[in-house]
Amino acid sequence: MRLAGLTLETGLKWSCAEDRHTLGRQLARAGRDERTIAELIGNSPAIVRRHSAA
Repeated sequence: MRLAGLTLETGLKWSCAEDRHTLGRQLARAGRDERTIAELIGNSPAIVRRHSAA
């Protein structure tokens, strides 16, 4: 089943970006540095820093 069909069927709102943000948060909580997190999730360290400050 495609993701779009699954989200319609279950009523859950989900996207790949949410997985990236979840991974980034978990890595930050585990003490990983911003540069490593940025490389793993495909963002710049500045973007990682901005999201982690929120």
